[in-house]
Amino acid sequence: MKREAKHLAFGLRLRDARKAAGLTGPELAEKAGVSPQAYQQWEAGITMPRGAERQQTIARIVGKTINELFFDEPAPPPSMFPVRVWDDMPDESDYIFLPELQIERDGAQAVGWMVDIDGKRQAYPRSLAERLGIDPEAAAVMTMGDQSMAPRLQEGDLLVVECTPVEVITDGLVYVVLLEGEMQVRRLFKEFGDVRITCDSQDKARFRDRTVPEEKMGYVQIVGQVKGTCGAV
Repeated sequence: MKREAKHLAFGLRLRDARKAAGLTGPELAEKAGVSPQAYQQWEAGITMPRGAERQQTIARIVGKTINELFFDEPAPPPSMFPVRVWDDMPDESDYIFLPELQIERDGAQAVGWMVDIDGKRQAYPRSLAERLGIDPEAAAVMTMGDQSMAPRLQEGDLLVVECTPVEVITDGLVYVVLLEGEMQVRRLFKEFGDVRITCDSQDKARFRDRTVPEEKMGYVQIVGQVKGTCGAV
């Protein structure tokens, strides 16, 4: 009976999220790649979607995170999307659970970073992590704080960052860097020993590109590479 009640609660959340997204049941079914009959069973609380990737897809379609839609989490605070680990979580083995990447501050200045291994964690599909080459032991999540990498990354997106030492920069990849008291998400390029730090945004007056000379790279701390996004994007 406990599981049936959970199915019914999920069906209600799914219905409300679908309506809020302006979709009909058949439209959502088509976007999710399932039959209308299968979708009707979800919304009626008879069954639930199985598989981490399908759950991720459905949550994205209705603008929710997996945690909000499937585990009934409240709306997340700006700094972090929390997760509650349920003893009877569906397909728990299909997920990895990533800690939060936090900024260490001295007043308003960011002076370092840490991974909060004791805090709440974000569910992420294991199969997707394997496909993207994400190391679960080194990965953490952080919230995109501005529009500097739009349109690819939007403010509020939850990013998966692999926090490992970066010995060699790979041209064109996106990294998290600590520079001049700020944690920034930027695309990096090598230029004859120097490093060009760029934003995808076309608003260069607000988000300027810059080149850091090789002899000044000691002032740039590369936290890790952005390997993917998580939740509603």
